Amino acid sequence: MIRERGGISQEWVAKKAGLDVRQVNAIICGQANPTYRTLLRLCDGLRVTPSELMARVEAFRPHIERHPQRR
Repeated sequence: MIRERGGISQEWVAKKAGLDVRQVNAIICGQANPTYRTLLRLCDGLRVTPSELMARVEAFRPHIERHPQRR
């Protein structure tokens, strides 16, 4: 999602969400499982609703399944 929006960096999202950039990176790379509260903060930083985020994840899922090494 961050990559879809060209001008948004992990640093920007972390700042807007009140999260550490390392935490945002770990979530994006699939190395961390955010709590629901963290998910809500991340959505605030991305300016999306949780349902919109999940819809985008589901839309991206076929790509992940075709390229599992990129997780």
